[in-house]
Amino acid sequence: MKIFLIIIAILVVAFFAVSTPVAFRFTTPSLPPRYFVKTEQEARRLAGQNAVIVLGTGSMQPYIPASADPGDVVAIATVERAPYEYLKKGDLVVYSWNNIFIVHQIMAPQGKSWISSGLHNSHYDGPRVNRETYHSRVVRVYIIAESSSNVAVNSR
Repeated sequence: MKIFLIIIAILVVAFFAVSTPVAFRFTTPSLPPRYFVKTEQEARRLAGQNAVIVLGTGSMQPYIPASADPGDVVAIATVERAPYEYLKKGDLVVYSWNNIFIVHQIMAPQGKSWISSGLHNSHYDGPRVNRETYHSRVVRVYIIAESSSNVAVNSR
């Protein structure tokens, strides 16, 4: 009888663990689609006029590869000028910090700002994304496969 009660208890716990509402489960927000192209010229052509370059710093690995030289262009991102109030957790955004543009994912609101982070970073950037620093939202990324120092071109 004792074993029967233990089995019932385990089944009840398992039922509630599986039936937890989706809003309470951890989910990773989806990132914009990415495409692998051969050259930077092809990436620029496909990205169009609303595009920003992405450097190979490694902060967005594995979604955007690193390069041997962090100053190398490894991707071109197509962006849209979405209103700031439309941003949501998980969006990939471009914002300015110390006079450079950064492409990172917004993680959580903090007051009137957003905390952001690179996917590969072990720390958050802090509440850097706000109405003044926000530039645009990323809608597509073109990874340059033949970048001279791209160290992760085969990680498709």
